[in-house]
Amino acid sequence: MAKNLLRLQKVEVENCDDLKMIIGPDMEKPTTTQGFTEINAEDDPVQQVSFPRLEKLKLFDLRNIEKLWLDQFQGMYCCQNLTKVTVERCHCVKYLFSCSMVNSLGQLQHLEIWDCESMEGVVDTTGGLGGRDELKVFPKLHYLRLDGLPKLCSFASPEDVIHTEMQPQPLFDEKVRLPSLEVLHISEADKLRKIWHHQLASKSFSKLKKLEISECDNLLNIFPPLLNATLYFQVGIPNSLVNLNVSLCEKIEEIIGHVGEEAKENRIAFSELKLLELDYLPRLTSFCSENYTLEFPSLEQVSMTHCLNMKTFSQGILSTPKLCKVQEEGELRRWEGNLNSTIQKCYEEMIGFRDIIHLQLSHFPRLKEIWHGQALPVSFFNNLFDLVVDDCTNMSSAIPANLLRCLNNLVYLEVRNCDSLEEVLHLEELINADKEHIGPLFPKLFKLGLTDLPKLKRFFNFTRNIIELPKLRYLTIENCPDMETFISNSTSVLHMTADNKEAQKLKSEKNLLVADQIQHLFNEKHLWKENDESSKAFANLGSLEISECSKLQKLVPPSWHLENLWELEVSKCHGLINVLTLSTSKTLVNLERMKIADCKMIEEIIQSQVGEEAEDCIVFRKLEYLGLDCLPSLTSFCLGNYALEFPSLEHVVVRQCPTMKIFSQGVVDAPKLNKVKPTEEEDGDDEGCWEGNLNDTIKKLFNEMNSKEKIEPTLQVQ
Repeated sequence: MAKNLLRLQKVEVENCDDLKMIIGPDMEKPTTTQGFTEINAEDDPVQQVSFPRLEKLKLFDLRNIEKLWLDQFQGMYCCQNLTKVTVERCHCVKYLFSCSMVNSLGQLQHLEIWDCESMEGVVDTTGGLGGRDELKVFPKLHYLRLDGLPKLCSFASPEDVIHTEMQPQPLFDEKVRLPSLEVLHISEADKLRKIWHHQLASKSFSKLKKLEISECDNLLNIFPPLLNATLYFQVGIPNSLVNLNVSLCEKIEEIIGHVGEEAKENRIAFSELKLLELDYLPRLTSFCSENYTLEFPSLEQVSMTHCLNMKTFSQGILSTPKLCKVQEEGELRRWEGNLNSTIQKCYEEMIGFRDIIHLQLSHFPRLKEIWHGQALPVSFFNNLFDLVVDDCTNMSSAIPANLLRCLNNLVYLEVRNCDSLEEVLHLEELINADKEHIGPLFPKLFKLGLTDLPKLKRFFNFTRNIIELPKLRYLTIENCPDMETFISNSTSVLHMTADNKEAQKLKSEKNLLVADQIQHLFNEKHLWKENDESSKAFANLGSLEISECSKLQKLVPPSWHLENLWELEVSKCHGLINVLTLSTSKTLVNLERMKIADCKMIEEIIQSQVGEEAEDCIVFRKLEYLGLDCLPSLTSFCLGNYALEFPSLEHVVVRQCPTMKIFSQGVVDAPKLNKVKPTEEEDGDDEGCWEGNLNDTIKKLFNEMNSKEKIEPTLQVQ
């Protein structure tokens, strides 16, 4: 087989649960003494190269693969022209390459490793040829991303050296050489405590231009302590950097580590650095706490947000000739003549409400407003991360207009048990603020929950394009029986004009998310951004849970795309007749779980609209679970004659759907499905029904249910 793959240039392997190895022994031939079958041409006895033209390799969601290659695969060249490797969600792989393979990867330029729970390192130096004392050189690697690797502790497997709290193991030791690396991303590596050894191989990292470090909660600093005046120029890390971004690292106290002794006159020049971003570093006290002379001759932009303990930039002499401002939260910029004075001023003003990160208002029965009076400065609640309003029974709105622009960094918002609340945001004061520039509100909101709000009618009244919610991932609405729409456009308070036309009163739409319906009434001049930007509202929504919203009649408009949605749950919404339009369902490429329950009026899940046609079929590529529970009016999943494909579907629960005669009018393909279960219980593997395909199974369940209904009256008479 391998002989026929000598011209192969690109390999992508996805969702192969039983795959154990990418390159293994040929069982049809006797193996060598090393356990690997050599690939030989029929007329050439000389050992050949395995996959000599392979350039790109992508491995995705291989849950049980432990190794890419055989342990005994030594000395033989493999994939010598490989330039790009991407590995994602391979949770059993501990190391990507053996030490002996490094010499074969001289052309590797791009390496990405994502979400591999067991990954401890990239190169395994234990056993085999090469060994720990040999340099691990990737001469052409210019891009490296290590993301979501909770067990990562070293690029190459650790040496037989005991590492202590004071001397933690570095990610890159002195035996790793990456002379061409230009971009390095490291994220969500919780075990990592140190990035670089204080002595690296010659010219390693000497071309590094962009460095991004985020969500490494045990990392103490970025650059190792300066042991002598020439170390940084030998290593070349700061000298070549253009962009440096450090964010969401809980334990980082300084960017350049300190020695602990009184430093001599040492000079560090970040000669090429133009952009420095420090974001959400709660323990950061300074960029450098030692008495070094720091020079930034090219530095033009500094952004510093949520660094609540940063009192000064540096203890020593500091030179930043091109810098004239420091960007704080949102649009706020500050300059006090030099970088140290600016950082000190920011820290001094970070008092009162600016220090509040979490705010919960609970059990205030007489509270009507959070803040009454004039508009507040943007920095007032600048660091507020989490806001909960609970059991404030007399409030008609949770957040007044004068607070909205102070919440640019709000990530979590939950409103619950407020009996009088009719809207979450009150924007009436902003409607007439035409002369004032208003940017999009809640640019960082990640999770929104609205629960037990009996009088809630809407999230807010629509006023221009000031809400996009670009970061929103989780949206939960539960027990809001009066809610007809998320963004309202049907109030007498709100009238919008387009150009010189007369004011138009917007008609009521009962979609949950209606912004797309309204955009057609506007000219681009009246939007906060260009027209195409407004379509990005809810673009990153991942989880949507709607429950007990009895007045809701439609979920989303046909033109909305929800490519990032992975979970959809709808229950007790008795006004819904269907859940998704055909056009919306075709965008759900990442949906993994769908559950629809206790909705009395739903007749079908996917409703096709007039003029819509499915070109080939609708593919729910990642859907693994589908639950249809207590839907008395449901007749089918889709009444249209469209082909449906569910390549990942393994669990289907259908319960109390008495009018469901068929799953779909078109062809249904679900290759992994082998039963339809009546409950969600995992126990009882023998329970369930299967007639070879989903349509026939649903037909049988329908016939059995009708038979029982006919028999039961007879049994009761007897």
